[in-house]
This record gives sequence, C-alpha cells and structure tokens, in this order.
Amino acid sequence: GSGEWIQVDLDPAIELSEIEVWNGYQSSEKSHQANGKVTAMDVLVYTHGPQGYRWNGGESFELGDAMGSQRLSFPRPTTAARIRLTIRRAASGTKWDDVLISEIKLHGPDGPVVLRVESD
Repeated sequence: GSGEWIQVDLDPAIELSEIEVWNGYQSSEKSHQANGKVTAMDVLVYTHGPQGYRWNGGESFELGDAMGSQRLSFPRPTTAARIRLTIRRAASGTKWDDVLISEIKLHGPDGPVVLRVESD
C-alpha cells in the first residue's frame, strides 16, 4: 500500500526515458478487478556520485485501472543507476486489499532496456 516501494539498482547506469508498468494482477480481467492497484506513484532516479548514489530527479504519476501496460514518461532522458518506485496512493480490489504490480519494463531513448541478471 501507500509508502511501499520497489527499487532497481543498475550497474552500469542506463539512460532512462520511460517506465512501462502493468498495474494490478494481470492474469485475467476477473483477477485484475479482484485485486488492489496503484493509483499514484512517485519515481525517484539516482545516479552514481563520489559518495554513493546521488538524486538525479523524479516524477509523480497517476496510474489507471486498466489491463495492459501504462507508460510513465519522463520529460527528457535521465541517467539512472538506481530507480525507486514508491506507491503514493492505492485502491482496493473488489475482493482483496493487496496491491500488485505484475511487470515493469525500463525504456531508454532507443527502446526497451535489456538487463543482465547475475546470481551468486
């Protein structure tokens, strides 16, 4: 719910122009309506600085209650080494109060960003 966040740390940093979000539980229309969704989100972007991460801007977005993806676009591309998506407001579903985001995709000026995941 409100105040909860998702953080993505990126090394190397990327040029970020928008974030594509699949809001709510997207397995079916029935599941989507039954579960809670984000209605407002703050996105903070950080870059690498000499003392660690340094704030590099942010935007607030309103999200709709719809199946499929929604694009959260920035006014201009920004360098991102860390991205934090914080729920500012959420709505309950018809059956459940939990809040879900099914998928997040990062986009740079040239399209989707492919991230390599390393495991220990």
